[in-house]
Amino acid sequence: MGDLLRRATGRPVSAGSAQRLWRHTMGNPMYLRMMVDEDPEVGGRQSDPLPVPASLVFEVGQLLTALSEPARALVEAASVLESPAPLPRVGLLAGVTDPYAALEAALATGLINWDSGGASTSVAVTDQLCRKAVLETLTPCRLCRLHAAAAPLVNRAQSWAHRVTAAKGPDNALAEELEQAAAERLRDGDLQQAATLLLWASDLGESQGTRENNLLMAVRAMTGVWLGRLYAMLGRGDAMVEYSRTAMPHLASLGTRLARHARGNLALGRAYSDGVPSGLEELEDVPTAAQAGPGDADLLTCRGALRIWSGHFRSGMDDLSKVLGFLSDGTVPAAPELLHPALSLAQYTVGDWDAAVRTAEAALDVAMRADTPWAAPIGQATASHVLAGRGQLEAARHLLAQTEAWVGRIPAVALPQLAVGRALLAQAQRDPEQMLAAVEPLRHASAEEPAAVSELWWRPLEAEALINTGRRAEARTALKRLEELAYSAPCLTTPGKLGSDVLGLAARLVCDQLALPWTRTSSVLVRRRVGHRAERSETRPAIGRWVSS
Repeated sequence: MGDLLRRATGRPVSAGSAQRLWRHTMGNPMYLRMMVDEDPEVGGRQSDPLPVPASLVFEVGQLLTALSEPARALVEAASVLESPAPLPRVGLLAGVTDPYAALEAALATGLINWDSGGASTSVAVTDQLCRKAVLETLTPCRLCRLHAAAAPLVNRAQSWAHRVTAAKGPDNALAEELEQAAAERLRDGDLQQAATLLLWASDLGESQGTRENNLLMAVRAMTGVWLGRLYAMLGRGDAMVEYSRTAMPHLASLGTRLARHARGNLALGRAYSDGVPSGLEELEDVPTAAQAGPGDADLLTCRGALRIWSGHFRSGMDDLSKVLGFLSDGTVPAAPELLHPALSLAQYTVGDWDAAVRTAEAALDVAMRADTPWAAPIGQATASHVLAGRGQLEAARHLLAQTEAWVGRIPAVALPQLAVGRALLAQAQRDPEQMLAAVEPLRHASAEEPAAVSELWWRPLEAEALINTGRRAEARTALKRLEELAYSAPCLTTPGKLGSDVLGLAARLVCDQLALPWTRTSSVLVRRRVGHRAERSETRPAIGRWVSS
């Protein structure tokens, strides 16, 4: 399409403009040539709506003029109904007594298609641009009458567009119906349709106050939740909290699911800005995984991710596994791109590496199908952890290179796991300097950035790199930070991958300080002593305290 446009216009055309014109013309070179001939700059101004070529409207008008009145009425009715519709319904809207005879004449023009494969014959205008051209040949009065007559012939969801188009001016009664329908769509979580209905209601309201209220409700519905999602991608916890708290009082009256979306944003925002335990506080009344139903999927996804980030892997996996069970029934959580990456990370951490790879692959698939490609790097980075751990270094390097190709588009929430992937690859290559370089951006990140919710994975790597590069003072500081984390993440001082790693690092640093050789015997003895101290401590983990002593 881009090459075709360059040849037609004699100027370079951006990829965005080419894609926009392709969608408008369905890639039809004749339509494209018509548009370029009429306006060589067409598509270059993104804010301007793309027109129906005047030459196409003229040609369609000529074809319609040559038809009998019943055949022309049938084509016009099919254009108003838009979607393929049963021929009897189209004939009823057109007001023709013999729709089959009218169809035969209309088919000869090429303006209409038919399909007799179902229970009844269905008809539709050939394509969307041709349909718009037919509508442009109608007078405003004729168009309004057809839309008014079409409304009772279609289902309730489809009828709104017909009724709004048929309205001849302000209509408070219709505006109130649209508001009620928008509230229903909000309860179902259909934000886009709800906002459309509210905007229509705003246009139809008789008073300025009513119009502004509906417009504000539409804006709140979209901004309160979607700005929260945007700030989640950017890792802006403070902004997530601000927008969620501002929107929640308004959203509570608009729909329960919309309010849950905002509440999930609030929990994630607090996790970023105040620490993961603070985020979990916002979800304390969410039912257990065993008791939860499909309506809890949104908040269960958020809680599962936060539990995993806080080191409570099993309970987090239970939450996310329950949500996965809901997917087969058609339930889609508010943040589906968060579900598989968080579960994959937990599976990797508890040692179920085969499951982690399968879940990471599912994360990539979901990211593409849900049109959230920015989430793909999270799954790719987690899969690289397993490959590095298994010694498949070339495969891990290749996967990380694919992830790094997203630079500039990778959301802030994915960057910590990308850094961990680089550090694990360096660890497998026994390169502590490169390990430290990999986590360096995370070491200097602010407490409100996503690096804070991923500390369980990168802090042990940081400490190991510091120890192995002889930076003892910095290593003690890193272990002290791990000690602080252990208050809310007991996995750091209990048997398991992370706990074993941290105790091993503490033991290594102690042997280094006491000038003990790093042998299997010395490491076991010191690890036992560190672990024993940690188990005896009733008030706080003993890792940092014993190292510093």
